[in-house]
Amino acid sequence: MTPKKAKGLVSPDGKSIYVGVNHDAEFKVPRSIAEQLLSTGDRYGFWYEGNGGDRDKVGKALGNIPYKGSWDELLESKSPIFYYAMFSNGTQGTLKLINKLEEPSKTILEVLEKAGDGIAHEALHGHTSKTKLRSFLQEVSPSLLLSAEKTKATKATLKEFFAKGESLMWPSNWREGPTSASRLALKANKARLQTILARDGVFFLGEDHLQTLKSMNPNLKLLAKVTQDGK
Repeated sequence: MTPKKAKGLVSPDGKSIYVGVNHDAEFKVPRSIAEQLLSTGDRYGFWYEGNGGDRDKVGKALGNIPYKGSWDELLESKSPIFYYAMFSNGTQGTLKLINKLEEPSKTILEVLEKAGDGIAHEALHGHTSKTKLRSFLQEVSPSLLLSAEKTKATKATLKEFFAKGESLMWPSNWREGPTSASRLALKANKARLQTILARDGVFFLGEDHLQTLKSMNPNLKLLAKVTQDGK
């Protein structure tokens, strides 16, 4: 496999480090960078993204580091935009979700309502509702909501539903906010990242977030190249 390069960003005072992770590749870092991460994390804490899917491979590279938990759980919100997570799971995550949701006797909207927190970002956990779900889907696409109301939740129809939602939310130029759905994703991502910009610590996150972090805080400096083979 060709090594994939990621980057890290560090705050001017050195108290916060944001390390880009390729979720689908091995994680290794040069010794000098590992030492910097360990030194900073020992003082201010280590945090991982989402459900901690990268925790094991990061721990393998850096040792048995004491994680504080998921930085996504630091954010709490009652905004419907955090249903955006249902369209942000990647191929494997979406397939797992489809398997859980499949229930041909019910409509897609009914199984989504039943799933509650299970389809929403951590920030919305405890605050999901049928009203918020409908509001979110209406803003993503009125036709997508209509389809969810009328279509039975088979694997095939769920696959089509998620593919449509993902295409609306993550077009190739999603950072420019060309669709209503992509603008929801931009708002949700910025709210998430603002949470860690306001804290000290070592934060592991998908490498695609680093560009947004830099735009939100131009004072962040390049930490170093972090490559898959650790060179």
